[in-house]
Amino acid sequence: MPSNQELKSLWLGPSGTLGSAGESELFYPGELGKTQWHKDPNGSDKPIKLQKVFRYATDGATAQAGGICYWVDRDNYVVSGDPEDAIGGSANPWPAGAWLGAGPTAGNYGIIQVAGPIAELHHTGSGTNAAGDVLVNAATDATTGGVVAAKATDAGDEIHNIAIAVGTGDTTTGPAGDLVLLLTD
Repeated sequence: MPSNQELKSLWLGPSGTLGSAGESELFYPGELGKTQWHKDPNGSDKPIKLQKVFRYATDGATAQAGGICYWVDRDNYVVSGDPEDAIGGSANPWPAGAWLGAGPTAGNYGIIQVAGPIAELHHTGSGTNAAGDVLVNAATDATTGGVVAAKATDAGDEIHNIAIAVGTGDTTTGPAGDLVLLLTD
């Protein structure tokens, strides 16, 4: 029987905001990989699901709210904003979730969003999306990661569905969405 059965919530860091949380050491041993439902900081009445992860030590990508992060090591909960580092590489990176802001910095522990409503996903590429569109990863921009609306010609075994758009979006204003991370392979 495990000796520590006390239920603890995720340590969100001393910064006071989810998007800038990042620490060099875990606050609670065994916290890495744990998830927690949390009140949506964007005011929605639906909760968002968070997960504690470690950001890849050599990740040089820019994290920004709504940008997609990718799995580097699922067993050890290591993520990166650069699809080149990801499982599947830049051609087929495996999404882990969305950044909540600029944190955590490379080589630190922090929080990502893995489910629930998201105020604005980073939209890359050209064109627009409509409400109800399936949004897929757009790993062509290795510095930020993001989404584009799925096209009829996309090969399903090469695309990871990220979210369902709840509004219109383009490269100026990314769409709001429900983050679902539906993996198609």
